[in-house]
Amino acid sequence: IVPRRGEYYIFSRDAYPKVRRILFPAPKPWTKGVVVTTTVDGHLMIGPNAEDLPEEEKEMRETTVEGLEYVWNEASKLVEKLPPRRGIIRSFAGVRIEPKPKPDFIVKAYDEVLGFINAAGMRSPGFTSAPAIAEYIAKLLRDRDVKLVRKKKWNPFRRDIRSFREAGWNERERLIENNSLYGRIICQCELVTEAEILEAIRRGATTLDGVKFRTRAMSGDCQGSFCLHRIAEILSRELNIPLWKVRKSGAGSEIGVGNVAILVGDENEES
Repeated sequence: IVPRRGEYYIFSRDAYPKVRRILFPAPKPWTKGVVVTTTVDGHLMIGPNAEDLPEEEKEMRETTVEGLEYVWNEASKLVEKLPPRRGIIRSFAGVRIEPKPKPDFIVKAYDEVLGFINAAGMRSPGFTSAPAIAEYIAKLLRDRDVKLVRKKKWNPFRRDIRSFREAGWNERERLIENNSLYGRIICQCELVTEAEILEAIRRGATTLDGVKFRTRAMSGDCQGSFCLHRIAEILSRELNIPLWKVRKSGAGSEIGVGNVAILVGDENEES
């Protein structure tokens, strides 16, 4: 299993032209190729390339000039015209694992350790395949006489956080009337309110990315330039942690670097 990096461009919602369907090139033996698509939120997105990395670089999520130029050139072959480059609001990269020599999912039970299942090598269709993979893993466990107990409190349905941006004018008035924090816009690009951010935190968001994935705050044209600090302040307040210890994602992504406690006059606080 080796790390494989893929790089992307994403455009502003106002950038045109867009595509109405997912466009794939003819697949190559090692990749399906660069794709041109429009996200469910209306952003044109192009990518990824496919670059195998050494094992010691499995956390390398930096973008590269060469990789992004390859993405642009390959995407340009699929459409008559891409939006101007000034419409790009973000470039990013992700890393997944690539099984070799056979590029396929690895879902396997081991008799040596009862109950241990290896579910690895999840390639691009892994997300959409997840329900079928889960059913197959349950079957592997039952075949080995592992007793599976359904959780009594498990609820497979979860209502979305009500989006202020997607609500009509009348509904917006009702939302504000019932909860005044719907009247406080935190993310102006995506019209995300403090009420939505608080609901995201109530549902388990503890990081900036956690709020972003649940509400789309910081996903607009400014990519958080104007609202990131306000969202960090809300996380700090609700989680009862110092502002500089708010994280973008996981451990090591704190927004404060160094002994920032000095800036607020508390040299005894840990950095």
